Formats: sequence, structure tokens, C-alpha cells
Amino acid sequence: MAETDKPATATATDADRFGRVLDQILGGLSAIILFVLMMLTTVDVLGRYLFNAPLPGGYEITELMMAALVFAAMPVVTRRENHIVIDLLDFMMPSAIVRPRQVIVNLLCAALCALWSWRTWTLGVRLAGYNEVTEYLNLPLAPICYFISVMSGFVTLVFLSLAWRYAIGAARIKTSMNIS
Repeated sequence: MAETDKPATATATDADRFGRVLDQILGGLSAIILFVLMMLTTVDVLGRYLFNAPLPGGYEITELMMAALVFAAMPVVTRRENHIVIDLLDFMMPSAIVRPRQVIVNLLCAALCALWSWRTWTLGVRLAGYNEVTEYLNLPLAPICYFISVMSGFVTLVFLSLAWRYAIGAARIKTSMNIS
């Protein structure tokens, strides 16, 4: 990533400090989940090939941990604006339209994440009501739905914050790399 591609950093406001603390907490949580997932996979593979005895329920644990990993990292990725972006038409975009476009895109993403958060929470309530569990280890599924919902709620707030920063001109527009 080039220096010009880094997201904007305004003065060190309370929101910026809160964002950095949130990044550290969720980044640390993601790192822990990833490490445990790596160890789980190592134990499973060694057990499978050396002892012909895979880790019981390893697949289920891996599925749940992957969901937790993705959604724990999502607010951090969103705040840093490190999503995968296809900018095929950016060179044709008049510079006067770029900032309003960013506001609109972030507001649309916030609305979609809010909808996702709400629907995931209602799914968690339904799963909890049915006492839905995983097939092999009988782990409850509702907590992972609640976690996804809460993290999606955080992402909603991050998108709203980004929209506000673009609206007031506190965010610098990321430029694509020029390839010649």
C-alpha cells in the first residue's frame, strides 16, 4: 500500500482514540482466534496423519472460529478502509463528485450492515429459542449469531463515522495507484 493510500487521520480526537483502542482490542481478539485456529488445525492434521485419529469436532470448531475471526476483524478493516476495491472507473470520476459519492456509499453500507445486524440478532433469538446446537459437539449456535450481530452493529457505526468524516471533509480521499 502506497503512502497516499492510507486512510485519513484527522487530529487526535476522542473518536480517533476510541477507534484505535477498538482496533487494538478487536485486532488482538482476531490474532488470538487465528492462533487458536492454527493450533487446532495443527493438532487435527497431526492426529489425522500420525495417529489416524482426527480431532473430534474439529470441523465444527473451525467453522465457528472462522465466523468469529471474520466478524471480529470486520470493524478494524472497515475503519481503516482496507476493503478490496475495484476502481476501474475512478479515473473517469470528476473530483467534485468523489466526496459526495463516498458519503453516499458509506451511508448505504451502514444501512445494509444495520439490516444484517438486526436480522442476525433475530436469527440468534430464534436459535436460542429452539436450543439449536452443532451436530457433533452440541455447542450452542445462538452465541455466534449474537457475536456476528454485535460486530455488524460496530461496522454500522464505523460506516456512519466514515460518512460523517467524508461529509465534513475530515477524511482524505484514497487514490488508486497509477500503473504505467
